[in-house]
Amino acid sequence: PLLIAVDQEGGLVSRLKEGFTLFPGNLALAKTGQPELAEKSAFAIGQELLSVGINMNLAPVVDINNNHYNPVIGIRSFGSSADQVILFAKHALQGYRRAGVITCLKHFPGHGDVVVDSHQDLPVVRKTKEQLNTFELLPFYQLADQTDSIMTAHLLFPALDSQNCATLSKNILTDLLREEIGFKGVVISDSLVMQGLLNNCSSIEEAAIYSINAGCDLLIL
Repeated sequence: PLLIAVDQEGGLVSRLKEGFTLFPGNLALAKTGQPELAEKSAFAIGQELLSVGINMNLAPVVDINNNHYNPVIGIRSFGSSADQVILFAKHALQGYRRAGVITCLKHFPGHGDVVVDSHQDLPVVRKTKEQLNTFELLPFYQLADQTDSIMTAHLLFPALDSQNCATLSKNILTDLLREEIGFKGVVISDSLVMQGLLNNCSSIEEAAIYSINAGCDLLIL
C-alpha cells in the first residue's frame, strides 16, 4: 500500500495535535524507569495513527543525548545512556509492531553528540570508529533487526567518511549499515531540504541522486 508517514514521536515532536492524545516524550518515559510504558505509549500512538489512515511513524528516536548543548535532540532522546536508550526503544518498537504501524529508527549513525542543528548547518562528530562502535552505533547494532526502516542523519563523521555526510555516504549507508551491521530493511533519508545536507550539494536534485547512490531507498522532501 501507499506509505503515509508522520513524525509522531510524542512530547516535543507531535505533528498531529487536534483530536489526538499528546503522549509523553521519550525522556519523560525513560524517567519513569518503566520501559513497558514506552510500549504502551507506542501502541496507543500507533492505534491513533492507523485510525486516520497513517501506517508509518518516523519513530522511535535512538540518538543517545550525551551532549547537553545539543540543540535538536535533547528530550527527544530516551537519555544519555546507551543501555537505557536501547531498552526503551526496544519496547517502543514492540508497541508499534503490536499496533501494526511501520517503524523507523533515527538518526543513523547517531545525532546525540552535536552542538549544531542539522536543519541549519552540517554538524561534525569527531570520534573514532571504535568510540562510535561502543556508543552511538550501539542502538542500531542492537535494534536493526527489530525495525522496518532506519533514517539517516545529515552529519559528517570524518572517521567513517571525510568527504560526505552520512546521508550521502556509501561508506556509511552501504558498507557500515548494510554490510557490517547487517540491516535488511528500508533506508530513509532525513529531509533533503535541510541545510546540513545542502552544504554538501549544489541542489536538492543533486542531493537526491547522491542519496540514492549512497544507499537510501526512500527520500524525504
